[in-house]
Amino acid sequence: MSDLAHLTIWDDPAIHDSLSWYLEVAENRRPAKFRIAATLATHLDPVASSEEALWAELDRLTPIFVRRWQAIRAGEPLPATADGPSLLEVCRELAYRMLAHCNFCPWNCRVDRMAGVKFGACKLASASRVSSYFHHTGEELFFRGTEGSGTIFFTSCNMRCAFCQNGDISTDKDNGEETDPRTLAAMAWTLRREGSGRCAMALAKTPWYWETLTRNLALIAEWGEDFSIRHLVMPNHVECCTYPVLEWIAEYMPTVPVNVMAQFHPDNFCDSASTKYRDKYAEIARRPSRTELNSSWRRARELGLKFEATTFERRNPH
Repeated sequence: MSDLAHLTIWDDPAIHDSLSWYLEVAENRRPAKFRIAATLATHLDPVASSEEALWAELDRLTPIFVRRWQAIRAGEPLPATADGPSLLEVCRELAYRMLAHCNFCPWNCRVDRMAGVKFGACKLASASRVSSYFHHTGEELFFRGTEGSGTIFFTSCNMRCAFCQNGDISTDKDNGEETDPRTLAAMAWTLRREGSGRCAMALAKTPWYWETLTRNLALIAEWGEDFSIRHLVMPNHVECCTYPVLEWIAEYMPTVPVNVMAQFHPDNFCDSASTKYRDKYAEIARRPSRTELNSSWRRARELGLKFEATTFERRNPH
């Protein structure tokens, strides 16, 4: 569970009831809607079908999608992804068709943005333009959490607000860089991983660390191999790193021997006595405190993990 779910603002019934689905998706307990759409098969070939047929298929599949979404909200598992084209591909193809006679917004310009010769109110051709992407700390608390919300600033707004606080971005069609769908998805994914796996990004430059490690451990357990797990307690990273790791082990492989290690010491770029030291690693430029270690061991004990014999064997080797 991330820091977002621990915020006391969720204790407000009005906020929790209104944004419960958002929180569930943010915590990876429920699938995003595009993943649900990918489970609904279509009999059409989206690329070969007419736009009229695509709209008809969207109308047919939408109520089915809504029922499936409601069922998942009620606790049902996400079905398997469709074999072949799905509602997701229908929506994607419709988006490209609409670009040829753009009517995405009420301006209804009807310009051919795919040709990119004549422009409408947004001044954009077929590609999106991104000015910047970062973690925004100015959004509402239930969006930003403690690390900021993942924000992508697009250029060329289709409105003309005289009071716009981002006028240099919104009114300049040449601001930013043209961004294809895969790059845009990578931006969103990176921002999400930096919020769910910020420490891996900041300290190990490995945004896929958690996913790779947990997947591999799950495979080893599935194969019936004998193994143990080592976890290194790091200063200032007990609540954000150690607790989630121990909780994951308790949920998925509670009988595996675990060594909750106290051996961390600052080295390489976080050793303040080294010429390689970098100030940005100051938070781990010390050994973990006795309080941090005791908190880690106490949490492991509360979770019922098999850690004490492995972790403390040097205190009583016989």
